[in-house]
Parts: sequence; structure tokens; C-alpha cells
Amino acid sequence: MNPHDHDDKNLSDGIVSDPRIETAEDVLVDDLIESDASPELIADAVEQQDAADAATTLEALPQDEASDVVGEMEVDAAADALSHMSIPLAVSVIEDLIEENPSFAGRMLSEMAPDDATDLLQALPKQDRDRLLALMGVGTALNLRELMVHPRESAGGMMTTQYLSVRENETVAEAIEHIRRGEPIEHAQQAFVTDRKGRLKGTIGLRKLLVSRSSELISDICNSADEVLFSSGAPYQGNHPEFNYQWQSHWAALFYKEGFVPNLRFREHYWNDKTIDPVYRQNCVFYTRAAKLPKKAPDFRKLDVIHPAIFEAVQVRQQA
Repeated sequence: MNPHDHDDKNLSDGIVSDPRIETAEDVLVDDLIESDASPELIADAVEQQDAADAATTLEALPQDEASDVVGEMEVDAAADALSHMSIPLAVSVIEDLIEENPSFAGRMLSEMAPDDATDLLQALPKQDRDRLLALMGVGTALNLRELMVHPRESAGGMMTTQYLSVRENETVAEAIEHIRRGEPIEHAQQAFVTDRKGRLKGTIGLRKLLVSRSSELISDICNSADEVLFSSGAPYQGNHPEFNYQWQSHWAALFYKEGFVPNLRFREHYWNDKTIDPVYRQNCVFYTRAAKLPKKAPDFRKLDVIHPAIFEAVQVRQQA
């Protein structure tokens, strides 16, 4: 049988030998690579690809060429692409960038989801890892150091510090659209509810949000919750100006106005539990709706503490 006859039969049956459907962006990238275009031109084209396709492009290039292309990309696009690459190949690119442009490498890892950045940092030699962490903001580096304590496949190793938030005066339909427009966060199960000034008002499960009537206000849904597990970073813990970093006493006072009080006994149970990330032991407070509130608000400043494990991590970073 003539092999070409077999190919013709496949084509007539609608079977395509290459399952990948190339987009215009993919074709442009392939043409630029075949014509030995400069890294700058290839980088501009790779940035137009989907992150997964950009990763495939970079993985197909020789290591030194892939590093040159990544170094010419915008930081956020480079971070997305490396997050989709196989870890050994991504680490090779990062190692090259550490030598050529360490500042860019540090900013790129800072742009990644914490769990993705942690995976790559854990695969780097300690000297390179410490060098990159020293280039990041204190809060970002601290979060990543805490996540690196855990093995990659453990629950702690898969933790992330990203979260979803919606406004209390939004309808369910508006809240869902708000979440859809934002940056995707894998495995999220709840969203924080804030007022127009960004102050916490409660939480809502995503499942409950999806099954609620579209005209129902978020604030009405939160009024049905009697227990809230709340987490917030302390001042100077992070370097994201859009986040509202406050001491826990600040949030406790707001909860108190809504009829909630912190359960300190619950916090004592997990404060020294080494199986839980210290960031979460420090930042998480469990609130319950009180049957009756004292006439005078308690002094919530006892909640304003830095966990010893986090303090030690900061000292280690300063000495590195």
C-alpha cells in the first residue's frame, strides 16, 4: 500500500495527524523562530500566545535561547509562561537569568502564584534561592519561605496566599461577574466580603454564591453566618499596596460591631501546631456570633502578635 494513499484516506475521514490547532500567534512564533529572528521579536510574539502555548514554545527552544527570549518578555507574561513549563526546564531558565538579570528573575517569581513560585524555589540550589528571595519584598519573601518549609505535594506545600473578595452591596450576579473579571485563583472555595472602604464584613462560600438568587445582596447572605474563620496579614507582612494590612485588633473591633467575638481558645489549639504553616497560625482568627455582647468592648490588642516562627524567618533572611 502506498503510504500517501493512507494519508489521503485519513484526510478524507477528517482525521488530522497533528492534534494541535495552531492559532495565528502560534504560526507567527514558528515563522520567527525558523527565520532566526532576534530574541526581542520572538519575545513580543510569545507574549501574544496563551500561557500554556508560550510554555510549549519555550520548552522547544535550546535552553540558552529560551532564557534570552524570557529575558526580553514583560515580567507578568514571563511569569505566566514559566508557571506552565516543566519544573526542570523552568529552573534552567531561571538559573540563566540569575546570572544575567537577577532583578528580573526576582520580579518574575514575585508575579507568580505563591504555590508555583514555591515549587521553582524548592528546585533551585540554596545559594540561588536565597539570592532571589533577597531581591523580593519582605512580605513576599516571608510568605514563600514559610511555604517552602513543606514538601511540594503536602497540604502546606500547595498553600497559597491569594484570595477572592466581593462587595457587600453587590448582587449575586454582580459579585459573580466581579470574580470572573479578576485573576483566576485555583481551588478557591470562599470569598471575603468587604464594604466600599475595603473593610471586612464577613465571608461567603462560592457554592452558596452560585446557588443564590441573583438579586440577593451579599450582606443579606452574610447575616445568616454565625461562624467566620478570618485571615489577614499584619502590617509590613506584604508589599501589595492594594491589600489592607492591619493588626488583628483592627478587624476584631469591626467584627465586634457586627456582633462577633474572637474565640481565643480555638487559636490556642493551633498556635503551636507545627503541622500548620506559621503564617496561617498567626493570621487566622475564628469568630463566633455572640448571644450577648458586653457593654464595653474588650481590649483586642492581645491579638496583635507576630508568631515566633515568622520572627525567626525574618532574622534568617536579614542574615542571608
